[in-house]
Amino acid sequence: MDLDTNAPPPPPQVAIQNFSGFISDDFVSACQNQIPFYWPVYNDAIAGDTVCLYANGTLIFLGPLPQSAADQQKIVFYVSGDKFQYTGRCNLHFTVLKTSTNPNISDSRVYTVQRDGKPSPDDPKDSVLPAPVITPTTYDQSNYDRNIPALVTISYPKMQSTDIVTLKFELQRTTSNYAGRVPTFYNVQDIPVDVPGGASSVTTSLPASTFANVDENIASVYYTVRNKPVDQDSPYLQAESRRNLGFIVDVVPPYSA
Repeated sequence: MDLDTNAPPPPPQVAIQNFSGFISDDFVSACQNQIPFYWPVYNDAIAGDTVCLYANGTLIFLGPLPQSAADQQKIVFYVSGDKFQYTGRCNLHFTVLKTSTNPNISDSRVYTVQRDGKPSPDDPKDSVLPAPVITPTTYDQSNYDRNIPALVTISYPKMQSTDIVTLKFELQRTTSNYAGRVPTFYNVQDIPVDVPGGASSVTTSLPASTFANVDENIASVYYTVRNKPVDQDSPYLQAESRRNLGFIVDVVPPYSA
């Protein structure tokens, strides 16, 4: 197949005007457990293209692009609210499978999900990417004050130097009681990871400043992998790893009271 050189589809979008980006119990109930999304509108759309919607690395919707959407109209499809039974971030992206060119992958859109009494998101279904390994397992004020880096090791099958690897931290400010609260997150930026040629694993050193102001938190740490160029036979089109849920961050910066 030929490479798809067209612009990627837009990231997924909930089909509600002025949507806040917050998927709560009340929101799911108001939608009668059917959350509306817009079909993607993109340049080389052909009716029948297979549109796949992923959330946190798990396929939650698959269907053929209708003719009306291929004609650039804003058309809606629905996803069951049961696909959002967790509390945390929701990374959404489209993968479009085509008959004449290789797949096209959208950028991601991040929403916040708050389902009362529900835990953090599960590992991606059927993911073959192991969780990253982090040392030290507890990053405390002593580590921070001495500017000791945290080391994150990523290793997965068929690693290639052309892979686009991104390390992600989910550090929710409220970890003990979710009910009735809007989750907010510490601002830990996504970290691009370079893969050397011939490597089977890669270790990234994170400076202490990465965790500035983070206090009493158990992190969810994972990474995404996208092969480049995108090929339908690539092992990872836009895959998400399993999550490391054992990294404890408890930093009180020296300038805090």
